[in-house]
Amino acid sequence: MLNSSTLYYNKHWPPPQLEVISGATACVFLVIRVLLGRLNAMESNNAYVIVMILMLAMMFQQVIQQSRYNSDIIDKLLGAVNVKHDPRKQKNTIGEQSMSYYYTMKKRVVEVDSAKLIFQADSHRFAMVTDMDIKSRDPNKFLWKSLFKSGSLVRVSEDKYHIQWDEDVQTLTSRTATKNRSMELSALVRYRHWLLAFCDYTGLVFKILPKTSSVFQRHAIADGDGERAKPMKIEWATVKDDLVWIGSNGKEWTDEKTGKVLHENTMWVKTIDANGKISNINWEMIYRALRTAANSTFPGYLWHEAVHWDARTKHWIILPRKQSHSHYTPEDDEKRGTNILIIANEDFTEIKISEIGPKEPVSKSHFSLRTSCGL
Repeated sequence: MLNSSTLYYNKHWPPPQLEVISGATACVFLVIRVLLGRLNAMESNNAYVIVMILMLAMMFQQVIQQSRYNSDIIDKLLGAVNVKHDPRKQKNTIGEQSMSYYYTMKKRVVEVDSAKLIFQADSHRFAMVTDMDIKSRDPNKFLWKSLFKSGSLVRVSEDKYHIQWDEDVQTLTSRTATKNRSMELSALVRYRHWLLAFCDYTGLVFKILPKTSSVFQRHAIADGDGERAKPMKIEWATVKDDLVWIGSNGKEWTDEKTGKVLHENTMWVKTIDANGKISNINWEMIYRALRTAANSTFPGYLWHEAVHWDARTKHWIILPRKQSHSHYTPEDDEKRGTNILIIANEDFTEIKISEIGPKEPVSKSHFSLRTSCGL
């Protein structure tokens, strides 16, 4: 939800703080003007002249300090106000920004965000991580691992590419776990200059440094609305509006025998900004809209593990891993693989469903080559 209490629009401009600041400054100048008049009337009294000069000097010093302080406050107020403070022009999108550049770890170095650009390159870098479930645990040590592999998609001709793998398969390890499980990395995204991976059991977000095969936990994501003790089961991640968006499978948690809904925590998504601020967004209606478009309404379901935002075309590209027209059971769920592709506009008011290839479970989708959504 948008908190409008901190925003000012045209009908509230200028803000009351600015009126108070300008009013106080005007009063100081009025007092100085009166004192100057009194000073002219007391030319014969040297003692009074000296006192008035000292008072005037003190007044001017206060005015200068106040003006500097006012300038800082005005800058902050203007920074808090969207420069386009016409509410009709505001986009109803969380974190909507027009970021074209991002800072790197090097001082005075910025890079272009190429997500919205169409360009020809000889190669495109990519990487992948493993989710080995309970096999992530080292059999002999208090240690959990995930394998990291990187490479390049190299252009051979106008319409042909081949994969050139880097030589080493790196092992990423961590000693941070929940219930004896960890490093079950279900998603991998590049956000600004960070390479981030997400564990679907611990709810941890890890920063990866491929040069040293190091991982560092950056965020711990709670389930549901963020007020739950259980970690979030992170299944997908993408970057939109200079925010990292993460989500779960988008299916209600139900009783395996009766089908009764126990909770809907897995229907929330989160956003993380560059400063680490986490927001919790209820996507229940969006997940239901996707089900309706795919003819899989409750007790049927879509199981999501591949959700991607295409910044250039401004479309959501979704490849559900599973689709069911009946209620969930562990046995049947193993046979619910699907081949549907969902393409939706930004606010999910237009959803298109198509089928691609044979029916196989899809766990992740990331697009190195920027393509149109005319599929």
